[in-house]
Amino acid sequence: GAGQKFLFVQVAPGLGACLLDRSVVDDVARSASKAGPLSSLGALLGYLPMAAQPDPIGKPACVSAGAAARDLGVRCIPDSPERLRMIAEALGPGVHTAGAGEIASRIGEWMASAGRRCIETISIDMTDSQGGRVDIEGVLAWVGAACAGRPDVAVTLRGDPASHPRWEELCRRVRERGAAGVHVRTWLRGGEEEARRLRSVGVDVVSADVLTTDERAYEHLTGVDAHRSVIEGVMTLLRERGSGPEGLVDLWVVPRMTRRDHEYERLETFYDSWLTLAGAAVIDPLPAAIEGERIAPLPVPASARDRRERTEVVVRTDGSAWTPGGTGIELAQVRTVEVEAKGFVPAEAA
Repeated sequence: GAGQKFLFVQVAPGLGACLLDRSVVDDVARSASKAGPLSSLGALLGYLPMAAQPDPIGKPACVSAGAAARDLGVRCIPDSPERLRMIAEALGPGVHTAGAGEIASRIGEWMASAGRRCIETISIDMTDSQGGRVDIEGVLAWVGAACAGRPDVAVTLRGDPASHPRWEELCRRVRERGAAGVHVRTWLRGGEEEARRLRSVGVDVVSADVLTTDERAYEHLTGVDAHRSVIEGVMTLLRERGSGPEGLVDLWVVPRMTRRDHEYERLETFYDSWLTLAGAAVIDPLPAAIEGERIAPLPVPASARDRRERTEVVVRTDGSAWTPGGTGIELAQVRTVEVEAKGFVPAEAA
């Protein structure tokens, strides 16, 4: 670590640390007012078009870790009732001085032993292609049940939310039910007006399906001549978002496109320009392979697939709920967790 200004380790949150030289912290603090969404340690370690660098993961700044701790895919910080229960039951009573690999192995075994499900994210299909609209009272029952057991549930409204007559009401009410974060994924074809309505209801993240850098390509992909309206909406959100005392923005705006043959030559321009302007951008895989196209979605790694099955629920327009893999879930399966971590003593508290 000699000469390194920062050191980090690729492990599940709670099992490792990031060590920073004071000069790094000072630099981030000084740039906060100008850098906005890029004034963070994530930006320091990530890809920035204006300051490209080799991936830090392949450099000495990244401390190597065993596969168990690296691939766990579970937040191992006891900052919610569910996670406190997980750690307490997985490790058992007593004073614990185990290393990251052993802790990860025990938690992984605990998660697998009983098919544990712990809802962290609820995605709501607001509308569907047949004209269906979700009943918001049913959605709120799911949100309330999930939030009763943990303080960090995130809710995503998708499926053209702006076409649902009560989408603004739902945004407000999921927050009242305890949702820690509200994310709206939208076509944003309502332009400036839709952007201001999104801003007024206080959502945390707006994902906009911009899809391309070219107006004609957008019309080819969607059958609608609305690319200018989408860009207008995105720019309105960027202009009008504010910042918190720590310098980060109070609204994340995420332009998105889909990786496919027709748009391949525009991928780099799209990603670099929006990452620079908005501080975030996403390239989505195709939902499924398209016959005749070279680019197809890659298989989802088993560890990521298993984690999503444990932590995500999709509420469809008919009110039914499913895991991403297609397993149906009943509301009765979501319960408040009463934590009683008898005998669990972290080593530093002993």
